[in-house]
Amino acid sequence: MIGAGVIGLACALEMVRRGAQVIVYEKAEQAGGGATVRAAGMLGLAYESAEFSSRAMQALAAESAALWPEYASRIERLGGVSIDYRTNGAIACAVDEDSERRLRELMQVCAARGVPVEELGGDVRGVEPAISGEVRSACLLPTDGQVDPVSLVEALARALEASGGALVSGLDVERIVCDGRFETPDGEQWDRVLVTTGAARPGPWLVTPEGDHLERGLGEVQPVRGQMLALQPGVGAPARVVRAGGLYIVPKARWTLIGGTSEPGAEGAEPDRAVLDGLRERACRLLGGLTFAREEAAWAGFRPATPDGVPHIGQSGVLGVFVARGHYRNGVLLAPATAKRVADLILEGRPPQDHGDFSPLRRV
Repeated sequence: MIGAGVIGLACALEMVRRGAQVIVYEKAEQAGGGATVRAAGMLGLAYESAEFSSRAMQALAAESAALWPEYASRIERLGGVSIDYRTNGAIACAVDEDSERRLRELMQVCAARGVPVEELGGDVRGVEPAISGEVRSACLLPTDGQVDPVSLVEALARALEASGGALVSGLDVERIVCDGRFETPDGEQWDRVLVTTGAARPGPWLVTPEGDHLERGLGEVQPVRGQMLALQPGVGAPARVVRAGGLYIVPKARWTLIGGTSEPGAEGAEPDRAVLDGLRERACRLLGGLTFAREEAAWAGFRPATPDGVPHIGQSGVLGVFVARGHYRNGVLLAPATAKRVADLILEGRPPQDHGDFSPLRRV
């Protein structure tokens, strides 16, 4: 397996649980060094419903959300690390005409898909006292939750190794020789390869013994930059996730995260101070107590997006090479169900009925 983000580690752990021998290679010095540890860790089944572009995507998200309670317990037990799993829902707020329109659309979509939603009207402060700004309307999304992605990666990596899997960090797999079996640069040979490289380009590295490239059907993934601000925990923080349009405020034990930017085509890993200041200003208008919280960290990261918004999960154009990537901003939410589907396909040859919707070979 190539790539030790949340999707890669979740897939590896599931396959080890089913008896496979697995090694995960990660070019960064630590697992999750790409998009995962820069994420907010939201499990936003309800809030993301309006963004899911197909029934198959909604079904995958619902399946994964249903797996999360047991999954969180198992990961914490195996890894010996708390992942700060919270199930107290999220509040979606409208502060202007545009966000009010989007909020109405969200509630309609949730109702149509059977996802619980509770309209709050002007009583938002009765549910979330930290909200101090002017809110035109709001709703409670009781099924949404969150985890701490940094702790999640640590727990998954420990769980993998405790279960008999292996994680090799700091090794960039630049070349895999395909000749009946697959040989990695350390001389190991494998029956299958799973690509879970996130926003990083996976190649060119699949080659024949003669050096001919075999990059076929891995699926296109585009990096989309997002920026995040971390404030000291507790001070002015809400009790649950608060969202308003593209803005989100996510309280955690280690800090309070503020995010919401989406920048296709942007380059550079350094955050933009003006953008961060704008995020904090918007957050403080909604939750005035955040004004007094000191800044602890800031960063930019790249989410892996596909052209149609649906991740690539399935067999590539090279026999024996599989793909699980392109989960964009929902990698944490979709990890348990993705891992189950990948293990079903690779180890048992059982693709799901909707496998064509996620195939890396699909036309978009």
